[in-house]
Amino acid sequence: MAKNKVTVPADFGVENLYHEFHGNVIFKLQGGEKMRANFMILSYHSSVFVRLFLELNQSELDVEEFSVDSVRTFLEALYSGSIELNRDIFQNVYKLCHVFKVDWLSGRCKDYFKVLVNGITNQTEYSSILSLLEEASYCARITKCDELLTLIVNRIESLTNRVGLFVEPYMKSYLELDSSQLDLMVQITKQIPSSLLKIIKRHVEAFDGGLDQNTKYLLQQVELSMCIKENNLLFEELFDMLENLPSISLEDLRFVAKICRVGNKKFKDSENKTKLANQYSYQSYRHDYCNNCGYYY
Repeated sequence: MAKNKVTVPADFGVENLYHEFHGNVIFKLQGGEKMRANFMILSYHSSVFVRLFLELNQSELDVEEFSVDSVRTFLEALYSGSIELNRDIFQNVYKLCHVFKVDWLSGRCKDYFKVLVNGITNQTEYSSILSLLEEASYCARITKCDELLTLIVNRIESLTNRVGLFVEPYMKSYLELDSSQLDLMVQITKQIPSSLLKIIKRHVEAFDGGLDQNTKYLLQQVELSMCIKENNLLFEELFDMLENLPSISLEDLRFVAKICRVGNKKFKDSENKTKLANQYSYQSYRHDYCNNCGYYY
């Protein structure tokens, strides 16, 4: 008779986790605390545990980089098959899932984060959105997966007041941001890229100096052809200002001239394609109409 295969998540009895004779491996926690667990139960959840305990014969694991509450919640979830998350332990639990490759629990963490993200509205405070974005960015760095980051970026992008609510305060001192943070703002404003030009223009007006690296990076990343279509006057004012910066180097002056030229060319090419498409559509319509009337051109 074939043996029934154990599938997880399952309820192994969380009370067993705290039974002194049950645990045969030790987790070393912060502050010198220790928790015992049973390697067989843990091994049902992940091949990482199988390798650590059954193949490498380890009997102790150092998890002091994680908070005590997060480790306790993580182990209790492996025993009970369920979990109650909160913002204080979310990051650590999610990282534990990644380190030990507990896929089902990682999925529960993602579900929890989705609920938080779906709660963002046009009335949500900037600090609350920022906190979730930072959590998602942290998770993306440790897991090399952008799933949570994509969730919140898409949510912010859906807000009608995203520029005033989030983008402008986030970029108030954009010289302090790195390229990955700037990329997020480009993504969030991709449908209204001229909003970034307004921020850049205010920055240039207030910044007494040459052309800084972050401004150059933004000008390279933003879709300038769309900016011209949205607000050509703003585009011309910004580039006139850039070309006349008092401390701009010859290299940067050439850079400004080049991206201005490229932006204008892309805009003109796009407009020409639109005109050709409209002409083709009109000619197709006339051809159909004439066929219906019995005339051919």
